[in-house]
Amino acid sequence: MALDRREAIVGVSHFCRVSMPMKKSVPAYSMFVEAPGAPCSALQWLRDQDLSHNEQVFDWGVTLNFSRLGEWHLNSDGSIDSERSPVVTVHVPQVRRGVLWTVGEVRFCPVPLSQFPDLDRLRRSFLRWFKKCPLIYDHHPAGEHEFDYYLEGSAKNWGPIRAFPSALAALKSGQYFISRHETNGSLETLRRTLALRGVICSDQD
Repeated sequence: MALDRREAIVGVSHFCRVSMPMKKSVPAYSMFVEAPGAPCSALQWLRDQDLSHNEQVFDWGVTLNFSRLGEWHLNSDGSIDSERSPVVTVHVPQVRRGVLWTVGEVRFCPVPLSQFPDLDRLRRSFLRWFKKCPLIYDHHPAGEHEFDYYLEGSAKNWGPIRAFPSALAALKSGQYFISRHETNGSLETLRRTLALRGVICSDQD
């Protein structure tokens, strides 16, 4: 879909800022694992819904802009005020260091989400669909921990995490997953740790 005038003014560099964690408020987000390179199931579900939106594609995923649902707000520097604008971001799974798969994320950015009732309803509908996927990690002691061994780095800091079929099969075969937030430094430490387990990672992406 073509970008409307407001989106064109903001530009690509500012859209990237939408995905950054908020300083004081936490947007509604859902974490998932899926095989990188395959069509992203969560993104496809959002595309299949009736709400009209525009998309902006980045190397990390897609921003969905539901600008018809409410007023569009910008910060003083021209970047999107994602807490007050109808924006959803999808970080798709990627491969790091040759063998590690990143955890994907769907983020409904407005805080509170109720300021956009249609987007709030979309989120609830998404969760009803998403919760059909098996839970593979929950930080609560009584939660799911069967695959903790394969969640490395800071991946367990951002749960709970659900799995689409391709990732569930990969987990059962010993695939390792990491957070998309890992730095080069943390990946280098992880590379050395995994080498002791016989998992050989590349020294660069």
